Amino acid sequence: MFEVPLRINNEFIYSLEREKIHSVNDTVIAQLSLFPIIRTSELKRTIDDKFYAMQKLSVRTILNDLKQAAQVFRKMNFNINGIPVSRQIYIDLVSESTGLNKSIVSIEIEEIACMLENLGKIIAIQLPGNLEECIDHHYYIKNGQRIGYYPTGKSLIINLPGNIPTICFYWLIPFAQKRPVFLIPAKEDPFTHLFIIEAIAKVNPLLASFISFIPCKEVVQKNIFNICDQILISESYKSIINRSIDLIEKTFFIHYGRSKFLFTEQAKTEHIAMLYRRMIWNAGRTCTGLTSVVTTNNGEWLAREISSELIKNHHDAGQLSKLSYSQAKRINDYIETYIERGDAIDITEQLRNTPRLLQTSTGTVLYPTVLFIKNKKSDIFGTELF
Repeated sequence: MFEVPLRINNEFIYSLEREKIHSVNDTVIAQLSLFPIIRTSELKRTIDDKFYAMQKLSVRTILNDLKQAAQVFRKMNFNINGIPVSRQIYIDLVSESTGLNKSIVSIEIEEIACMLENLGKIIAIQLPGNLEECIDHHYYIKNGQRIGYYPTGKSLIINLPGNIPTICFYWLIPFAQKRPVFLIPAKEDPFTHLFIIEAIAKVNPLLASFISFIPCKEVVQKNIFNICDQILISESYKSIINRSIDLIEKTFFIHYGRSKFLFTEQAKTEHIAMLYRRMIWNAGRTCTGLTSVVTTNNGEWLAREISSELIKNHHDAGQLSKLSYSQAKRINDYIETYIERGDAIDITEQLRNTPRLLQTSTGTVLYPTVLFIKNKKSDIFGTELF
């Protein structure tokens, strides 16, 4: 089983607290070391040093190093703390953890390599002036006037959503602009980001030292948010950010996506636990959270099995109980409209034998719902609710 370490200051760190990474067939394929909250102060102490050290580098040197890293990433012949990792091992790990076809993962390797080679062009079209003037010397010329151009913070934390390897462009672009990054990978695919950092380290260890690879739990993330000057994060965390004026002012959001699972062959019983886990992870509110399962056969059986898994694991109330009654009723009425039309069947309600929407002494409850939808032309087919 592959052990995914933390990576801080070019050091591989294996923590006591770890999280299992499952394949789409629900087997454990790797373990992810989690950043311990006790080391947050260590990160805070290094912020200024890392920022000023990276500012001393030439942007052209950084871009040239990233071009060389592209070649290393293509070959992917790494040694992670004494464990040899080949291109094929990478393809197998990413394919098993994300469900992407191996041929697609192979293509994405080339896309990432091309991105590394062309970061200079990608950055240049976003700048108001010359590359060296803006990034190295912090100014640009407009109408004969010299205008300052300087980073709005010394530290950037990026919480990546996604099970698509090329999501790495979210952190590669600011990094190429001389921004040290604290990187929190999605647990579906931490491998891509770890191996990109390793490719950079093979070319220039100093450059790689400005990337902190720190998988961690939500409670730890909040602490790191507080010490960083800027935050780039998926909209699934919007409710957390909105509670703090300080965080709102320094946060940029990555928009939602929608994840569907497609069965081109017969679904099996062993797939149910995987589908269930992906559906309820983080209350279903990330762009990698499962919103729909698409299949040409056994759709009703799949809906019943997933519903049974929901009820068995006592996730009835979920986190949607935080909704007001009027909010929950709007969602409930929307679902009911399509049930009345005959477009959808609420399998979960049949098995649970209780209404979907309840108002109790402690508040409103909208139960997690699995709908069986036969009509692919219906508006509710593949819809992601609230």
